[in-house]
Amino acid sequence: MGEIAPNPNGRYRRVVVAVDKFKGTLTAPQAAAAIEEGVRRALPDADIRLFPMADGGDGSLEVVESAVGGERVLVPATDPLGRRVDVPILVLGQTAFVEMAKVSGLNLIPVHQRDILRSSTYGLGEVIRFAIESVRAKKVVVAIGGSATNDGGIGMLEALGFKYDPSGNIFDDSAVPRVTPHLWETEIEVACDVENPLLGPNGATAIYGPQKGATAQTIPVLEERLSRWAEAVSLWRGLPADELAQYPGAGAAGGVGFALHGVLRANMLQGWRVFSDMMNLEQEIADADLVFTGEGKFDKQSLEGKLPLGIAQLCAQYRKPLWLLCGRNAVPENIYRSYGICRLCQIVSLYPKNPMKNAAEKLSAAAFGIFTKI
Repeated sequence: MGEIAPNPNGRYRRVVVAVDKFKGTLTAPQAAAAIEEGVRRALPDADIRLFPMADGGDGSLEVVESAVGGERVLVPATDPLGRRVDVPILVLGQTAFVEMAKVSGLNLIPVHQRDILRSSTYGLGEVIRFAIESVRAKKVVVAIGGSATNDGGIGMLEALGFKYDPSGNIFDDSAVPRVTPHLWETEIEVACDVENPLLGPNGATAIYGPQKGATAQTIPVLEERLSRWAEAVSLWRGLPADELAQYPGAGAAGGVGFALHGVLRANMLQGWRVFSDMMNLEQEIADADLVFTGEGKFDKQSLEGKLPLGIAQLCAQYRKPLWLLCGRNAVPENIYRSYGICRLCQIVSLYPKNPMKNAAEKLSAAAFGIFTKI
């Protein structure tokens, strides 16, 4: 790859590595460690700060645990198909952190068993209820990426004591004080990495249904279910249907965002921002000389609220150079540069054959090589 370019006056003395998982190959902590190794070869005397990150999807709990600690507690619950599972949550003082993918995740269901028409978020509600009533958390943070469901959060709400009668399209909360008596005393925050509405061509079903098993035949059925569900909740709230259904993030996790915000009055937050705040990342970037970010595939979705965009925003705010490493890049150079990404290196350009094999070594090599004119 050639000689390393000089580091005049030691200008890269403090380096921040804030990286997401490389899905299918490396967890966020593994990716951060691999990048550190490559940067260390180029800058042996640098102070390198590692921040394995997440945006709300699978692996979020491990990221929080590695960053701020906490106590793992196993919660008995049900997966999307109603099978019993033990779900870990993280308890940090009076806050409980819940990762939806651990209980209602697509990764829990083999491809041949996926059934989006009957997959339920009931287990997620069981976990939230446990956090409120058994752990007695005053605040529950729910990361809602990676779901296998498209039920609009109905199952989750039923586990908390709400009742929904689809035949009459009637929503009722009269049993909640008995089932989850401390619900309305609890602050709920949502880490969400998308801004899709509940309904329509950019909604939960149209955009994310196919990857969960929805077909051309079932998509209209699912969309109609969510449309009627939105009407029922809007009537219960006394609000226009569009006001809740079109809220940014309402379509996240098959409509769980709609239920959390529209029914439970949860605060919807950008996923990367939740983790950034936990780790005091903004101050770390403000103090850095160089920032690395990255993920497995860098594409259009990465620029729509995911981690690389969030890191780019912070780097722009503090006028810090940002370099990005990824497995594969699908964003034109003029576009990523317009977001403040100064350099980009994709593993597939360095290793076109088997780029995912020995991924840590290859990511480390990319982190070293990005210092040269590759």
